[in-house]
Amino acid sequence: MIKGGQEEATMGYERARARVVRAGPHTAHVAVEAFAGGQITIPTPTPELTDVTKLTCHQLAGTGLTVTANVSATVDTDVHPHDWQLLTPTNVPSRPA
Repeated sequence: MIKGGQEEATMGYERARARVVRAGPHTAHVAVEAFAGGQITIPTPTPELTDVTKLTCHQLAGTGLTVTANVSATVDTDVHPHDWQLLTPTNVPSRPA
């Protein structure tokens, strides 16, 4: 459940590819391909990503990930990315046709 008691499925949440554009000790900026064509970065706590990837913040830039996010959001603050995973050949999400 997400704020307001709305289910994720009704809010446009789906699994999507993402890429770390840059990362500092506290905040990483991640492009979610299915949100705004990957042109707008989403600020994300760096420790969330370093915990999942086992990389340092200096190694994160360029890393491919998958994430569950509200890809139908109209502003970056409504994307709510979570459930990060390293992108591997076996977990590549596809966009619905």
